Amino acid sequence: MRKFQSPSCEYELKGKVIKAIEPKMKKVSGTMMAGILGKSPWSSPFTVSCDLLGLAREDIGDKPAVKTGVALEEPIIAYADKVYKDIGSFVSAENIYIKREGDHASWVSDFDDDTFAGHVDGIVFDADGNDYILEVKTSSNMESWAEGVPEYYCWQIALYNEFICKKDKAYVLLGIVDEDTHRNPMSWVPNERTVGLYEVLFDRE
Repeated sequence: MRKFQSPSCEYELKGKVIKAIEPKMKKVSGTMMAGILGKSPWSSPFTVSCDLLGLAREDIGDKPAVKTGVALEEPIIAYADKVYKDIGSFVSAENIYIKREGDHASWVSDFDDDTFAGHVDGIVFDADGNDYILEVKTSSNMESWAEGVPEYYCWQIALYNEFICKKDKAYVLLGIVDEDTHRNPMSWVPNERTVGLYEVLFDRE
């Protein structure tokens, strides 16, 4: 069964009429982009609309795959920074942006915009001083990565790129995991068989 969260309703008593206070519209995040465009395997324009309006959102925080991704993000970036020196320095977001505390939905966006918001995983700095968006993913489904970074992730990264780096490419690190990793993420070891680096090219227009 899919679990959803709904914000607690607030009501104002006006005479004998109880009126619900309408929820404040949320900003569009990078992770919503594929759902809005109908390209996500996990969400749809309808579910994203429900989330944006504050009506309901799927609670994915307890999913093993999500917990694994959070736990391995820093080790994957640290590994890449040692191995891919020819590309540049791989720096995690926590070393660049405001410290992120509490629930993901409450984090301050990494860029300022009235409509869009987002949180990058890191930045790659090359020898010429260029900066590129760095996104980190973990997956056990190698079929979905056979032709490169799945399109639904590319839309997320493209949004971040437009507001932060404005370059014609970005980088994605993939941590290859399995069920044992989900049971114990700290047992995962980064090496040439468990970490992949992808370059994503953009047609910004």
